[in-house]
Amino acid sequence: MEKTKVLQIENLDLNTLIGNFQFLKNELYEIKQGFIKNEIEKYLTREQTAEYFNVSVVTIWNWSKKGLLTPYKIANKVYFKQSEIENALTEIKA
Repeated sequence: MEKTKVLQIENLDLNTLIGNFQFLKNELYEIKQGFIKNEIEKYLTREQTAEYFNVSVVTIWNWSKKGLLTPYKIANKVYFKQSEIENALTEIKA
């Protein structure tokens, strides 16, 4: 069972009030992130994925063979999860 917290704002000094609002802001952010994670997954075709990265379909095929992207197949169509192609991007450390 989830514990419910009560926010009382009467007779609070300014610092305590600010702390309570910061706590509330953090809680709302976590709730928002939960909703974002539960959104329906979007799938892109090879062509859409190539367009997303501004590369050729052959490059997408090569990246799949190297394990950089995970292809999903239904019948003769290949798809990629948009969240996974976004996560495949890596930061360049200068």
